[in-house]
Amino acid sequence: MKIYIIRHARVDMEWPDRCTSHKFEELMDLYNTSNIDPVKEPAMNVPCNNIYVSNLVRSLKTAQGLFPNAEHKKLEDIMEVPISPYKDTEGLVTVWSWNFFGRLQWFLNNRRQPEVRKDTYKRAQRVVDVLEDGGLDCVLVSHAFFIKTLVKVLKKNGYKVEGDRPSGLRNLEMVIAYK
Repeated sequence: MKIYIIRHARVDMEWPDRCTSHKFEELMDLYNTSNIDPVKEPAMNVPCNNIYVSNLVRSLKTAQGLFPNAEHKKLEDIMEVPISPYKDTEGLVTVWSWNFFGRLQWFLNNRRQPEVRKDTYKRAQRVVDVLEDGGLDCVLVSHAFFIKTLVKVLKKNGYKVEGDRPSGLRNLEMVIAYK
């Protein structure tokens, strides 16, 4: 069984340099509902029609662009790891800081984040279990931070992974996992 994991296309949204905690929450909601840049190249030479998408629009739109003739099945567990402001403030904080410290809280299992690391790892293991139960080659169109966790779980489960980079995947890049 081969698992082709693709990061969604670039989201068509501009981020400000700085914002308040309330504005960061609004921007995250907007990001999760924004459209993507058009996908110009359909079908990435992936020899299967078993395509899974998350519950976020950017995942589905990417799959529709890459695999226009395939059925796309929702697999909610491959959604992105949600992120919330690491503190409440009316002061302006860089978007980079909101992301960095929010992910640090995630890593430290701080419950200020809607999902913590141990929960994300459990979710990634559920994904592996579902895919192994199906036993078919498949494509997952997912999200950068979740993909990093999923790749770690796949490796822990004995999979070899091609295309994994320490800096993470860029939009529309793919990793392939197999046993």
